[in-house]
Amino acid sequence: MVEQLLMEYNIALPRYIQQAEYIGVLISYLYTDAPELGDVPVHEVVSKLLALKPQLNFQKILHKLLDTWLHSRGASPALSVDQDITQHNISLAPVDAHENTSEEDEVRLKRLSYLLGDHNHLEQSVKHLLSLLKADSSVVTINTKVIVYKMLFAITPKRLLEKLSNTSTEALNSQHQVLLFLCELQRLHIHLTVEEFQAMKKIGVIYQLLKNHSHEPQAMWLVAEMCQHFSITDVQPWTALLKQMHTLGMMVHIRKLLLCLSSKLGLSLVTVLAPFWEAIIMYPFKHGVSPDDQPSECEISIKLLLKISIPSSEIMEHFVSSLWAVGQRVEALFCCGSLTALKQKTISDLLSDLSSTDCVSLLDKAASSCLLYSKPVAELIYNFIDSGCRYTLIFGTPYFQKLVVYLVEKDQLEHLLVTTLKAKRLPEAIQLVEMYYQDKNITGTEALREYISTHDLEMAVTEL
Repeated sequence: MVEQLLMEYNIALPRYIQQAEYIGVLISYLYTDAPELGDVPVHEVVSKLLALKPQLNFQKILHKLLDTWLHSRGASPALSVDQDITQHNISLAPVDAHENTSEEDEVRLKRLSYLLGDHNHLEQSVKHLLSLLKADSSVVTINTKVIVYKMLFAITPKRLLEKLSNTSTEALNSQHQVLLFLCELQRLHIHLTVEEFQAMKKIGVIYQLLKNHSHEPQAMWLVAEMCQHFSITDVQPWTALLKQMHTLGMMVHIRKLLLCLSSKLGLSLVTVLAPFWEAIIMYPFKHGVSPDDQPSECEISIKLLLKISIPSSEIMEHFVSSLWAVGQRVEALFCCGSLTALKQKTISDLLSDLSSTDCVSLLDKAASSCLLYSKPVAELIYNFIDSGCRYTLIFGTPYFQKLVVYLVEKDQLEHLLVTTLKAKRLPEAIQLVEMYYQDKNITGTEALREYISTHDLEMAVTEL
């Protein structure tokens, strides 16, 4: 029966057939190989194997596999300096190992994820994992507990996890975060228990790291994580941290970190970071940033400019002109419209030499960009066209009608109306004012006279 079942799922391999009489061992083999078995529904195969031998204690097999893979040699989860602040990556490379075991550890995590993904046994699996979290650290290491948390968050619906743990997910996340800190401290040869760490003043730990481990980028990122997690608002440790990160060349991490700081703290750091602001904002255009990474790095600079009031319009102008030069024109115009320190002259300098084709192309790009950029950039271009009566740039395209609608909504028809009358196009002028008065049902020359009168255009019209 077992061989027939294996053949049915096209997995009648010799090593499986040899264990046909030992279904418990066979189940262990199948779960061990699950990541490599492709589309084979291992959970389904296991269910049918258990039906052949009802007296088999599946929970015992499950717990044995969990304990084997969770306690594998070399498991050492760690914070990663390549992750966004408050987001963590589990790196399973051994702390003191010289050989690379990351591939082996990745397979082990896949096995755990697959094993625990069987919803028929989910509740029992979660209960077993929760029991491991309560075990003494001499029995279940901190590193192992971090992986347990990762598995719990990955496989368990929030409501079920809170029910079985009798704890909120926010509290579980906080406990997980503390263990991540302890793992990273161990990598720096600082060994603390959970109780010791919780009893310590966190600002003291932070200053210790800044004093004794300032030469290690990983330690500085740990300080950043701790300052963020424990809501450190004192500017002094932040100042020391950011200056040291700059010394270590951690510009990417400084930029990500600044995005996460509270506005209040960010303003306090503006003066402190004055010597570095140009390097921080202009980083996307520095040597070493690949063309593929440049757009996302430019987006970070834009977010920083919007969030923190940098006291230097020269840096902003330099950044905007650099964006324009590398073809990120929509982003450059968005900055012009959003940063009050940039003068109207900057916009005129960028747009003054645009041809009709260039203008339409720019509006096309704005229309296809993200919602944050599309409307402000289109309106900025419309205002530029209207202020200089450059209507021919988009006349005859769908954007001209959009311009008219925009000017009607903003009650800014004067320039366009006068230009239209100057060109002796009375019917088109009447159409414009009829759009303006469509809610009042005023039409024809009456609408034209009403608009001229209410907008003080008599002098301009008389001169025509």
